[in-house]
Amino acid sequence: MQIIEVTELAGVRSAVMTFRHPAARLRFVLYPMIHVGEPEFYAQVQEELRGCDIVLAEGVNGLSLSMRARIASYRLVTKNDRFALVPQHIDYAGLDAAVIRADMTGREFTALWRKIPLVSRILLSSCSCSTRRECGCSAAGASSHVL
Repeated sequence: MQIIEVTELAGVRSAVMTFRHPAARLRFVLYPMIHVGEPEFYAQVQEELRGCDIVLAEGVNGLSLSMRARIASYRLVTKNDRFALVPQHIDYAGLDAAVIRADMTGREFTALWRKIPLVSRILLSSCSCSTRRECGCSAAGASSHVL
């Protein structure tokens, strides 16, 4: 099952998936998210979340210094005007739904991140584009994302 697709023709697309139990009135909607995207995408997700009773949100809760550095790398790609991208932002506080932060804390992330060998951390933080032009990172002058 492919929920995120990257193609030369269409760019990056995500498939919203709805799961229902035949005998229950509950439905679960999965919104695959990416760290950077078009502003309209995040606005549409924000609007659709307004109809939810509970939102289970993925994403490190409470930023640590190492998380701030990784998020800064996502912002680099948004500096390339050719793409018109913005960093992911969902205003969870603006929702009427109960929001459950299901991911680790910033402190937990930092502790686990530091257990990864330095060489591996450098590779994980480097751009993985084959031409270094696909994401705009060469225009930004630095590695800008992790796929």
